[in-house]
Amino acid sequence: MSGNPSTTPSSLSGYDTSTEQPPEPSTREKTGIETENVRQLQHHEIDYPEGGLRAWLCIAGSSAIMFSTFGYLNSWGIYQDYYHSHQLRDYSQSTISWIGSVQVFLQFAGGIVGGPLFDRYGTIPFLPATVGYFLSIVFTSLSSKYYQFFLSQSILGGLCIGVMFTPSIAIVRHYFHRRMGAAMGIVVAGSSIGGLVFPILLNRLLYHHKIAFGWAVRACALIVLVLLSFAILVIRPRLKPSKHPFDFKLLKRPVYILAVVGIWLMNWGLYVPFFYLPSFALKVGMDPQLASYMVAILNGVSFFGRIFAGLAADKVGRFNMLTGMSLGSGTLLFCWPAIHTNTGIIIFSAFVGFFVGAIVSLLSACVAQITPDPKYVGALTGFSMMFWSFAGLSGPPISGAIIGSNGDFYKAGLFGGAAFFAGAIIVFAGRLVAQPKLAARF
Repeated sequence: MSGNPSTTPSSLSGYDTSTEQPPEPSTREKTGIETENVRQLQHHEIDYPEGGLRAWLCIAGSSAIMFSTFGYLNSWGIYQDYYHSHQLRDYSQSTISWIGSVQVFLQFAGGIVGGPLFDRYGTIPFLPATVGYFLSIVFTSLSSKYYQFFLSQSILGGLCIGVMFTPSIAIVRHYFHRRMGAAMGIVVAGSSIGGLVFPILLNRLLYHHKIAFGWAVRACALIVLVLLSFAILVIRPRLKPSKHPFDFKLLKRPVYILAVVGIWLMNWGLYVPFFYLPSFALKVGMDPQLASYMVAILNGVSFFGRIFAGLAADKVGRFNMLTGMSLGSGTLLFCWPAIHTNTGIIIFSAFVGFFVGAIVSLLSACVAQITPDPKYVGALTGFSMMFWSFAGLSGPPISGAIIGSNGDFYKAGLFGGAAFFAGAIIVFAGRLVAQPKLAARF
């Protein structure tokens, strides 16, 4: 094995690296993981299937998890509006949003537990998490007080989602490398479909068929149980668990720090439209039934954004694509003050859904790209998710406080747009640290 220093490294994205040689052990000891030497991150020892029945079944199972967890959570706008006009009518928008934001927080923060558990034990923890999550939705259907919704929907539901959410993303790295962006896009597209199905289902049951709230929510619980049971049966880790403890030096690399900080800011912007578009639509005079479909439109169009971003990122680079989509999302939210009509809101929802969906498909793919050893991808993704969870916890209440009792949704849009722009700048700075060539695919 040659450690020829004249070998030209390619980008960290790990596309075709078959012609390059890894450094000699002495070089690795000298440089350590602190360096951003590209050859450190190219996984020469691992043969990725890049497809096959087992791989695609794992992708299908992971997509089912995303449908049932993140997709269900993406319907929070329906719950926010329904609670504000029914069970929790005496509470402010900001106070009610804590139910959803704490669930988001625990969904991501749970990755600090779910990621390492997956690296060690595979999908064994999925079974108790599935049972707990199913019960959390059932308990939500029986709730009528604020604390009951908070305990069932936020705490129990969020904790159980956290155990499954990160592994459903990490498993992609076990089977795909060059096609990771496309595979990740398919996985996270499951949350778009869930975010389309659940709001429409709840809207039809609650407003059209006048089904009681409890039975409408229990219908969602049944769908979740069936899909998660399928996921447990088909998801199988391919790589053997690592026998070495997690190396915390992985968290100190400049590209990693800049990436997770930038994505943290993007998450501040992400939840503004998901949480508040239906309420905004009602404020400007849209029919309540039509307003309840805004979340469904946003999630439905985000399906195409996630698939597009996954495919395109494998061609132009994941960090490059994430930066561009974040700038596009920020620009759209800056345009929020210009929206005054039903047609404008619908078009706005569709465009936001496309760009935000693209961002969601790229977040974890970027972290996986800069993970030197895929056996640690669950743990490293889990640490990242835990950090991002604080954005999910704080972003919606901040937006709700900005909106306030006067319904100032426009300032909330400016807040989200600024977060997207700041996140894009920081992520691109991390990209330049790892790959200074602007024209490079990274």
